[in-house]
Amino acid sequence: MRKLVIIGASGHGKVVADIADAVVAKSVDMGVGTVVMAGAVINPGTQIGKGCIINTCASVDHDCMIGDYVHVSVGAYVAGTVRIGDNTWIGAGATVSNNVSVCGDCMVGAGAVVIVDISEPGTYVGIPAKGKRMRKEQFGGHSSRQVKMEHSIMFPALRVHRRAA
Repeated sequence: MRKLVIIGASGHGKVVADIADAVVAKSVDMGVGTVVMAGAVINPGTQIGKGCIINTCASVDHDCMIGDYVHVSVGAYVAGTVRIGDNTWIGAGATVSNNVSVCGDCMVGAGAVVIVDISEPGTYVGIPAKGKRMRKEQFGGHSSRQVKMEHSIMFPALRVHRRAA
């Protein structure tokens, strides 16, 4: 059973977190509407913006700054003193190393390892994480900036494999 608890107040209202079996340090500052799922760990000195999701078994280490509307997916690890910009998605099982900055409007693919700063919006995958260039024809003529996510990275099991005729 989920237990939602009001853990403090922020500039515009109350901060609500799902703290069933989550570990959140007392010095963590969270924005309105941020949700911390069961099994997540958030260490001291971290600041989290509004509307964020720290998902099941994710770990956010000390002194991180996470922008608004960021989703740290299941099992992702964000090391100490990391900065993550607004509207960014950190994929399942991804790792963001110490002292790294990830700009806003980014998607870090599942299992990726970010070891250097990411300064341009886009999709980053692999070990180490590198920018993925997307072709217009993949999206019906739309540029990659008009598309927030590429489903084949997020959901590889849904890829359509066509047989040669």
